[in-house]
Amino acid sequence: MTKTIIADKIKTLVADNERINAQALPEVNEKEVNRIYLNTVAQGKTTLSADQTAIVKKIAYQCPLQGGNAVFAARSLYALVEDVNFDDFALCNTKNDAPTGRSVSKIETGYAVTPNPASDLITVSREVKDNEKEGIWTVFDMSGRIVKSWNAVGEKQNMSIQELSEGVYFVSYSLNDIKQFTLKLIKVKFN
Repeated sequence: MTKTIIADKIKTLVADNERINAQALPEVNEKEVNRIYLNTVAQGKTTLSADQTAIVKKIAYQCPLQGGNAVFAARSLYALVEDVNFDDFALCNTKNDAPTGRSVSKIETGYAVTPNPASDLITVSREVKDNEKEGIWTVFDMSGRIVKSWNAVGEKQNMSIQELSEGVYFVSYSLNDIKQFTLKLIKVKFN
């Protein structure tokens, strides 16, 4: 393809990207990462402006379960600026002020999964606020696939995880379809 044809295609993609009405965080992230990619790497540029770097860094330091697949694309772009190993376990197990990642303890947040690691049974707990409706507890595997979910009833609930394979999972609590918090769960097999 000639450079003119490629430039025209990129202009069309930039215009299409700008027309996207992004509202949820993963959509907003995808739109931002696409915009930056199309204005840099797609045009053969390997440097980011200070503003582009700040946006990409903010997205790259998000938990992929909340920020979506654009988090991984942002990390690829951010690698043009700095070589970073991202710890998704820590990022997804903290309420963070990205990119500083200030860790918030389970006691501060009011959410907990115990014991952790666990083999058969976990207890999930949450602070119930006045007039709060019941939410949903959801267990995700490392790929973000829902493997188990149940209605949150009261402050504490026991839940069997016997059917889950050994590995790392994420347990989240959602209220009105908005994730309130996500915690890491390690499923082990004790003999």
